[in-house]
This record gives sequence, structure tokens and C-alpha cells, in this order.
Amino acid sequence: MVLGITKPFIQEGIASKFYRREFLLANKLMFNDKIVVSEDTLFILEAIDKAQSIYLSDLKFYQILEEHSLSRFNEKVLASELEYEQKVDKILQEYPPVMK
Repeated sequence: MVLGITKPFIQEGIASKFYRREFLLANKLMFNDKIVVSEDTLFILEAIDKAQSIYLSDLKFYQILEEHSLSRFNEKVLASELEYEQKVDKILQEYPPVMK
């Protein structure tokens, strides 16, 4: 998973994140309405790309339900996946490849 960061128990979804309003406005960060699958992951990648620092906490603020957008069919899903892949590829091109 792209956003596993350092520990496997970190929840990747948007519900486990807090953002300063000023940061979002200054960087014009919003959900992409063309994407219906993984829109939260794209938003998080864009926020990380713009962030000068990130604070990780093990405090639990929110309980996540198991249902998500992938459990329902939506005819915009294919176009959405293509849009998502293009946006993520553009972000990741700015960073050197990781060697293992």
C-alpha cells in the first residue's frame, strides 16, 4: 500500500487524518470530483506532496466502518480509475525511485 508509511496498522483513508484549513486553502487542495474510487488516497498523496512536515500519532480519533466506495458499482468507476492513475503518476514522477 502506498501510504503504509512506517507501521502496518496506520489507516490510509481520509478519516484518520487532520489538516489545517489554511494549509488546504493555500495549496488549493480539494477532492477531485472526476474520481470516485481512491479519491481519498489521491487527496492524501497530494497533501503529502505539498506538506513541509507531517505529524504521526497513535491516538485513535475515529472508528472506520468496513463499507467503502469499492463495494458499490458506479458507472464512472473506469474513467475514475484512469484519472486517478494519471494524477498519481504525475505526483510520483517528482520523486526518485526507491531502491530496495
